[in-house]
Amino acid sequence: MEFQKALQDKLGEHEPNEVDELILDDLFENIDTFTNDHKKSLELYKNLVHLSLNGLGLKSVSNFPKLDQLKILELRQNKLSGNDFSELVKLYPNLYKLKVGENPIKSLDVFKPFVHNKLT
Repeated sequence: MEFQKALQDKLGEHEPNEVDELILDDLFENIDTFTNDHKKSLELYKNLVHLSLNGLGLKSVSNFPKLDQLKILELRQNKLSGNDFSELVKLYPNLYKLKVGENPIKSLDVFKPFVHNKLT
């Protein structure tokens, strides 16, 4: 797991299950889509409450990790259209804050899946 090693190098001595906030802004670049390696590596951080992925270059939320405890997700300054945001509702049942500014979102309709979620 190359991504997991890179993550661990950046985080130092912290074990994944000890981390509740993971800010990856400016640590990784040009990740337009998550691979299975990305997904599996991030799923090791099962106690995450806050995940920040600002400015990575993401074009899709497909293959995002399943993190049941996640409450805050930041996806600003990416290349997301929002067409697959319905996946986020399934992946993050406790999500109450989603930050998506500075993405090429063309319609508020992409937020309809959150209507019955705690974000409203």
